[in-house]
Amino acid sequence: MDKNVIRPGQWPLGIRFAVATDAEHVRIAIFNSAGELVKVLWDEPARAYVDYQLAWDGTNYLGRPVTSNVYLIRLFAPSVLLIKLVGFVQ
Repeated sequence: MDKNVIRPGQWPLGIRFAVATDAEHVRIAIFNSAGELVKVLWDEPARAYVDYQLAWDGTNYLGRPVTSNVYLIRLFAPSVLLIKLVGFVQ
């Protein structure tokens, strides 16, 4: 991900990831600064060395637009936890 701050009109936020070994379960989820789940973008297996591309449209799991906040994009995979912070400013 190239951007750390998102402004109105800059959606969707592109998210690229790859794993080094085949993984039966990979999950990429968005959390707000309070640690509450906002949306799950990926929750399925991933193949090794495949460049996956996702997009977050700035909505929560109900399809409603998110508010200004700091959001954490977390990638969970076997033996891996990656976190990226992204700020959204209206």
